[in-house]
Amino acid sequence: MAGTLACRLKAVNEGPGLGYCLPVLNRILSRLRRPAEMPAGSELYFALVRQARQPVFFRDWKVPDTVDGRFDTIVVHAALLFRRLRALGPAAQALSDETFAAMTADLDRSVRELGGGDIGVGKRMKAIGRAFYGRVQAYDEALEGKQSLEDALVRNVYRNAPVDAAVVGRLADYVRNAVLALDRQSLADLARGRADFPSVEPPVG
Repeated sequence: MAGTLACRLKAVNEGPGLGYCLPVLNRILSRLRRPAEMPAGSELYFALVRQARQPVFFRDWKVPDTVDGRFDTIVVHAALLFRRLRALGPAAQALSDETFAAMTADLDRSVRELGGGDIGVGKRMKAIGRAFYGRVQAYDEALEGKQSLEDALVRNVYRNAPVDAAVVGRLADYVRNAVLALDRQSLADLARGRADFPSVEPPVG
């Protein structure tokens, strides 16, 4: 994982579970802050959040429409975007760091708005970081063929709840198509703040 992303996320191996920070995530995912002009990394971050909030994930692909479910769809897209930036090599390092910084700044800002002091902020950010890094690692391994992508999605998106295999398969197909779509994007495209994820049209019939 690219420099800043790897260093910061690997450092968050202690702290409370994800449940501790659900109010924070609810606050984060309930709105998007979009200044009039943003650097490319911020544009990429908000682009993946917009894609992750498409209704088809919750309505048709049965991702739980909860704070956890919305968090997990964002993590799926972030994992794929950072995977592409990493594959582009050292030339993409600055953009990767900028995108990661935009994400962590938004999380940190939301935590601080809830109060609780620096210690409380640190604990909540550790919980968020642990959840994020664990999922990124699982998706990377699945896309490298080290484990089943469908199994990784069942564990991390559906939280091992019963779900029809065909539904999981559709989400897995989307993830694979997203990898292909991002792999076609050049560093120049991404540096303009463009992240072209696949269309998520609702199923017909």
